[in-house]
Amino acid sequence: MSHLMRRLRPRSLKTSFMCRHSSSTDKPVDMPIPPPLPQANSKTPKKLKIIPTKEDAQAPNIESRLDEVQNRMDLISNMSKEEFDERYAAFNEREAKRARTAIRDDVFQMTVSDKSTTDVRQLKTFWKEVDVTEAGDGWYYVTLDGRKVKALESNEYLLLPSEEMAYAVAHEWAQQTGTINKLLMPMNDIASGCQIVDEFAVNARIEHLMSFFNTDNMYYRQENLKEQQEKLCDPVCDWFDKHFQVTTPRNFGLMGARPSDAMREKVHRQLLDMKMNKYQVVSLYVITQYTASIVLALALAHGAVDLPTALQINRLEEWHNVDATVAIDGYHDIRDADLTVKVSAAVACWMMTKGLTVEQTATPIDLITSEKKRKG
Repeated sequence: MSHLMRRLRPRSLKTSFMCRHSSSTDKPVDMPIPPPLPQANSKTPKKLKIIPTKEDAQAPNIESRLDEVQNRMDLISNMSKEEFDERYAAFNEREAKRARTAIRDDVFQMTVSDKSTTDVRQLKTFWKEVDVTEAGDGWYYVTLDGRKVKALESNEYLLLPSEEMAYAVAHEWAQQTGTINKLLMPMNDIASGCQIVDEFAVNARIEHLMSFFNTDNMYYRQENLKEQQEKLCDPVCDWFDKHFQVTTPRNFGLMGARPSDAMREKVHRQLLDMKMNKYQVVSLYVITQYTASIVLALALAHGAVDLPTALQINRLEEWHNVDATVAIDGYHDIRDADLTVKVSAAVACWMMTKGLTVEQTATPIDLITSEKKRKG
């Protein structure tokens, strides 16, 4: 464990971006964010990496689903009594676990939304050392002077599924000075939100993500931005079309074609087949929510577009309108900085957890509560 007890002291590390605040003082605002998405080595960086796809991917139909049900019925009828009892006992065990965790979760709960217990904005920094320690079973804690950090707005210990993510969270605590500013702790925010997500409801979250698909921002173009949008957006849409074997709409103005129900179902089925863990799903939702585009979020997560280009695509229309009118100091600049921080953190979370299975990211209840509470 000694190799994990590397010390992080407040302000000892510096991973930040400088956001120029358009105020009278014109001072840079230092806001820490996780490392950006790693760039693949390529002589033509603008060329999008094509992800292999299943050639035979098709939208399911009623007949195929009925056949699946019949096959399962046949399997059950051919079981021996011993095998049936064993599987039934396993089913009851899973249902009991589902019941225990479902009360801590909600289908549309994607970020930190547990019952508020303390106002972190009023807490002053008191610690001298920030550490990362093993929790067991592949999980990690962040500690402040030896005391385990709790999830934001929760009384549970914050549990991290990878050492990389634990050090990203520890870095944010090390950067805090004066009073704790949760706005500068996006990795803590995402990790805390993921912790209360029920792994059994991941598919329901994917279904909710598909609500963005019919009106995805990547489908729409403006006449006065046609050249820029075709240069930046079309390669992303082309990647999405090839990856999911669909044809996304390209509309000028707010009116135009929308994806068909068959196309939506086809994409939905492929997302389910990806077997994403809850950290991936929450990360994907954060990006989709801030960009209003599941197409751009998936391209960004898969490395088909880099982070600076994705942010440029997202702000293209708004900043064109701002240039045509006037930027509001303290609104447009702060809003843009906040979006950059949240999307960057979500991408980092995806990259740090994409190799973990659904089972590996199922939060062990006994590791997030104190021994006293478990006995009580």
